[in-house]
Amino acid sequence: MAASATDLIARLERERRRLTRWIQAWDLTGTAPRPTRQGRPIAPAITSRSQAAIALSRIDAALRRWFEGRFGTCCRCDQPLAPERLRADPAEPLCGRCQRASNPVRTGDSAGPACADHRRRR
Repeated sequence: MAASATDLIARLERERRRLTRWIQAWDLTGTAPRPTRQGRPIAPAITSRSQAAIALSRIDAALRRWFEGRFGTCCRCDQPLAPERLRADPAEPLCGRCQRASNPVRTGDSAGPACADHRRRR
């Protein structure tokens, strides 16, 4: 993997600080803070406090997985996440197959079998 796990965790921690400041500014002013471009934000298109809270929850869950020794592993099938998937979004909890299985309308897959099949092949 080109980006090490510690680099990805550092990126998550920076994004967590950015989102926390964003939420605090929102709480103080009641309006969305002006966006700043520091690095490559994990959640760049945040326009509401609820979006920021959701993004912060995803980051907290990823950091929790890191401390539990499960970072980089799919939360459903326990298979390793593709390095490019983690580079794109270090807070991603699912592998591509389980993600597609959880969004059957978009991909045409059914939720149960694809994920169950993925588990059986371990």
